[in-house]
Amino acid sequence: MRKLAVLLSALTLLAGCANSGGYGEARPEPAAAAVQPNIVWRTVLAGDVVEVELTDPNAYYRVERIELVGPAGQTYTATTLTRETVREDAGPYGSGIGVGIGGYGGSSSGAAVGLGLSFPLGSASQPAPTVTRTKARIRVPDADAYRRTAGQWTINAYLSDPAGTPSLAKIPAPTPVD
Repeated sequence: MRKLAVLLSALTLLAGCANSGGYGEARPEPAAAAVQPNIVWRTVLAGDVVEVELTDPNAYYRVERIELVGPAGQTYTATTLTRETVREDAGPYGSGIGVGIGGYGGSSSGAAVGLGLSFPLGSASQPAPTVTRTKARIRVPDADAYRRTAGQWTINAYLSDPAGTPSLAKIPAPTPVD
């Protein structure tokens, strides 16, 4: 039964990877000519919803608004933003110990599942960096039209730095796999 649960988890991971979307880094363009840190983004098209996840590895920005921008300039704003602040390498008890399960495979090679453990060496460790993640969902009003013109759409992420200075990160919208 446990092997079945692990295999189902691995297949769920693989199914998520097969979906359309993209990921990468973007350097937001500030209103002033200051150099600011990058953010990491991931986008996915799930049915008629564009899902956007922004990760700020420095917890520098606050995401104010995320919009999907169409080829004619029409905008669709995410109605909710889910924000979370996490310490990347802290375990559930703050120990820095981590456990991970992953899987990979293909049609000819079969599937493989792996388990990994990580733990800090030595007695003194530095505190984990704070990371912020923001997730948004934007419903596409006409999914068929979006699929035909997906390469012409973009995502605008409106950010502000600790001083309140606005920045804009332009991200490519996800393209369908069909």
